Amino acid sequence: MALAIGSNQETNISGSADPGTTGGHSDTASRRMISNIGCEDCAGALWQWVNETGSDGGAASYAVQDTASDGTTYDGVNSIGRGQGYAVPNRGIVGGNWGSGANCGSRGVYWNFSPLILDAVVGSRGVSVSLY
Repeated sequence: MALAIGSNQETNISGSADPGTTGGHSDTASRRMISNIGCEDCAGALWQWVNETGSDGGAASYAVQDTASDGTTYDGVNSIGRGQGYAVPNRGIVGGNWGSGANCGSRGVYWNFSPLILDAVVGSRGVSVSLY
């Protein structure tokens, strides 16, 4: 969330559709989607995974661990089981996606996804420190 400070708030990417690329985009308010420290598309393009996990444990049960809990998988092999997880902790996603303008922003967060889910509106961001 710290790298997203200064990003667009309560707006999503212009056109409200998958941008297909990263960087150089404007939001629905015609503002460049960039944070105070120059990070592109922190809010309003894709939800982005966070490192933390959490679960209330109150709804513990076995759940199918595939793309969308319906047998649909990216590899096209829908006839095999992928296994089930019990009380899998949720992982937070931040920023908001291209179709959720009101939820988007540097503090937008959603805690309802298993870290094993695959979804078109969820991506990731890598950060590293220079060796030099």
